[in-house]
Amino acid sequence: MDIKTLKHFVAVAEHGSILKAANALHISQPPLTKQMQALEKELGVTLFLRSAKGVQLTEKGAFLYKKATSLISYNDSILEELNQTAEDTINVGVITSSLQYALPLICQFGKERNVNYFISEKESIEHIQMLESGVLDVAMVRVPFEISKDIRTFKLVDDCLYAIGDSSFFEKLDRGSATPDDQTISFQELVHVPLIANHRWHTFLKRYMADQKFRFQYICEDNRTSAMLAMYGMGIALLPGSVAESNVPAGMLVRKKIREDNMNCSLYLIYNEGRSNGPATYDFINYTLGKLDENGNLKL
Repeated sequence: MDIKTLKHFVAVAEHGSILKAANALHISQPPLTKQMQALEKELGVTLFLRSAKGVQLTEKGAFLYKKATSLISYNDSILEELNQTAEDTINVGVITSSLQYALPLICQFGKERNVNYFISEKESIEHIQMLESGVLDVAMVRVPFEISKDIRTFKLVDDCLYAIGDSSFFEKLDRGSATPDDQTISFQELVHVPLIANHRWHTFLKRYMADQKFRFQYICEDNRTSAMLAMYGMGIALLPGSVAESNVPAGMLVRKKIREDNMNCSLYLIYNEGRSNGPATYDFINYTLGKLDENGNLKL
């Protein structure tokens, strides 16, 4: 399995047709068909469901597509970086919910220093793996996460999980002795209401509260999608406070902080001190840490 094969696989997946992909790649269909069959044989899995209408990715195929697009991007960035001095390029990993912090930092630092960026937007766990393998120089991720001993962490934004939704959902909850203006809520109180959550939080919460029967009606890849569904009145969204502040208009929905202590979702800057980084990477890290206020929170 090489980069060329992966590029051809991605083309077939995106076109939904081997013929259309072959035309786009300017090659004939039979060799491309054989190449995809050989790839399936090499991996020992079925990547495509074939029909008269074309091809559709299987679950294994979708997994490979996600990884292949990343590998292709990294390959292209490596080739480009080889033509530049290493100190001029920073490979940065960002999660979607960090963009309100990451992009201003990247832009402001870029104005002070002439530097090139390769920006990867993925999930925290993927960025940690990429950092440990040396693909990324630095990343912004949210807890909870697990890291190796070589990964250095710096908290940028102190953040907690919030339950956010239309007031009608909260009015139906049995809140015991809690008053209507209580700004906190226990996660157990959200049993039986339609919940909206990023799939990462869904996995964590299902494991944390395995004995409770929660109704996760919408599982999303992006916190912003969760926020939008809450604004559409589809349920109570579980969101980091900073995401709610930047995506939900003030006063539009009820917001209550999850009371459990381990529902922390603070934003961290991390890098691998076990590998040699270019001067620009260390300058970016120091620049970012210089933006922390007296309370240790990022101030832009």
